[in-house]
Amino acid sequence: MIRSLLLTLPLLLGGCLSGVQPTQSDPVCSWTSTVPSHPDTICRAVFRTISAMLRAELHGDTAAIRALSLPGATPVYIADGRRLRTEHAAGLHVVPSFTLEADGPLIGARYDVLGRAPKMQVNEEFTVKLRVTGGSAVIAEARPPLESSADIE
Repeated sequence: MIRSLLLTLPLLLGGCLSGVQPTQSDPVCSWTSTVPSHPDTICRAVFRTISAMLRAELHGDTAAIRALSLPGATPVYIADGRRLRTEHAAGLHVVPSFTLEADGPLIGARYDVLGRAPKMQVNEEFTVKLRVTGGSAVIAEARPPLESSADIE
């Protein structure tokens, strides 16, 4: 009896301690404000937009950058994309677990981009505000990323 309890205890605890695992196809958002109606739709729309923006930056696709952002945010992403391409960043992805905040008609988002460049790991934090309409989002405001890259020995 005790032996079977000891064997099943890790399974029971693992089930209790593990939450939803976010993936690129199924992001998870936390909210620092009152959760609006349809939070999953908003979360997915924001994730699709910021992921598409990262791809556009990496490819230097200024037309896509302009389509995904309002004029005030566009220069931030064009400059960041130029910097990432100069650094030869690779394997970059948006971490599919991020924080949202309802801010009047906009949704604030804080998210991380991870990847690598030669001789360093890339870990950048972005803060943006998006206008979400239905199942789509456009970046209305953006701040340059906060960099936290570590050299690889």
